[in-house]
Amino acid sequence: MTVSPFFTTPDPDLFQESALDPLGIMPIWMHYGQSLFNNRLTTIANDVRIFNFNLFHHYVLFDFIRQYPEISHQAKEKYRDWRNDTDLKTGLIIFLEQLVSHLFYEQGEANPSVDTIGILGLNKARLAHTTLTLDQIMLRASKSSGLLRNQIALGMNGRYKGPMMNMGYFDRSYSYLPKSWDGFERVMIHWPEARNLTKSLHQLFQKELLQSPGRTSPQLSLRAVRNSKYYRKIKEGYIFCFGKSKPPDFLRAYWKDQLGLNSGAPSVLYKLVSKQPLKQSIQHENIFKEAYKILQSESSEQKKVKRILEIEPFLSSIEYLFRYLAQPGIRNISDVSQEIELLKSEVLRSSETHPDVSVPRLNSLMGSAKWTGDLYSWLRNIQAYHHQVSLARGGSPWFEFDSDGGIKHHYAPLLNDSYDTPQKYFSKPFWWHTYYLETLRSVQIGLS
Repeated sequence: MTVSPFFTTPDPDLFQESALDPLGIMPIWMHYGQSLFNNRLTTIANDVRIFNFNLFHHYVLFDFIRQYPEISHQAKEKYRDWRNDTDLKTGLIIFLEQLVSHLFYEQGEANPSVDTIGILGLNKARLAHTTLTLDQIMLRASKSSGLLRNQIALGMNGRYKGPMMNMGYFDRSYSYLPKSWDGFERVMIHWPEARNLTKSLHQLFQKELLQSPGRTSPQLSLRAVRNSKYYRKIKEGYIFCFGKSKPPDFLRAYWKDQLGLNSGAPSVLYKLVSKQPLKQSIQHENIFKEAYKILQSESSEQKKVKRILEIEPFLSSIEYLFRYLAQPGIRNISDVSQEIELLKSEVLRSSETHPDVSVPRLNSLMGSAKWTGDLYSWLRNIQAYHHQVSLARGGSPWFEFDSDGGIKHHYAPLLNDSYDTPQKYFSKPFWWHTYYLETLRSVQIGLS
């Protein structure tokens, strides 16, 4: 999206959620998308390599606590930041994520064959290495630390926590659920390099990190880590296991199963997305229509796909209507009344699908779109709905109407030239909302 410099009332809140989702449609399409993929994909958790890192790091902790419960207990008594098991686990996770960022920054600089794409925190590691000494770079095992601002939420673990929870590895407080780890341990049988890396990290924890003298949280300088007698094996293990973006075959099969891509609608959609050339934009509507046909023998899965086919024409048309009105060149409803009448007809036609009691926001949006009255009253009702959504987020509306149909813009994003009029848009319509197909493509690339 290109943002116009035209503002009448600048407001920094507008550049947050309200600037991306003016009608609050995101929770609607995400609800139906998650029903397809059983909450195992998100728009952020889309990289199989990071799934691997996160799964391995949690396995390191799961196995450490299982093998060394007394050491874990003593560490919680020693360090004030480690009041409970959750603090211990999040602290060690952040220590490992910092270790990965520094290690891959250094190895990526030294060895071009090491693939650093997707590793979080590399820019921060680069900055640290250029402005601080190795003694000054501290790796702290605390949930309040990290290379990234708010690492606990924005690091590898934080971004992938929801899908990992929904796959049954742990609950919200990171209590590990043995059944899922039993399955991963069967995978680890085929991954001796990861088993050796686990052992080396355990030794680093026991012999050095948890022997650090501080009382707040365990910490080591990067120099101390690099001088550790365990570091060479740790470095070699990480590069061997994670130095390439593509996982080994046995991990690809494991992730296809864990992500639910071997059956039902996810399997069909995964195959259809895989058939599309990577250079081609995903044709969401065509893929869902084809999936609907293929799933004739699986009625429950077909019903999920059907519901998306029913609601997305409405969601796309009302989204386009609103973004069209928000363009800075549109100053009065009367100037574009014919175009808006065209859009109104499409919005009303596509809103004839049945409501859904499980998605109240969809029902509210449909109710605003079905308001009877003249064109101006109809638009004012939709704008009022938008205003409520914006206020609920603590933001401001994109625009407001005056009594003569004039439009006062507060935020005016330009539409792409290829669809900046309803005539252009209807000549080549597209879905505004993705239902995680782009995430599915990213996963497919990582598994291919």
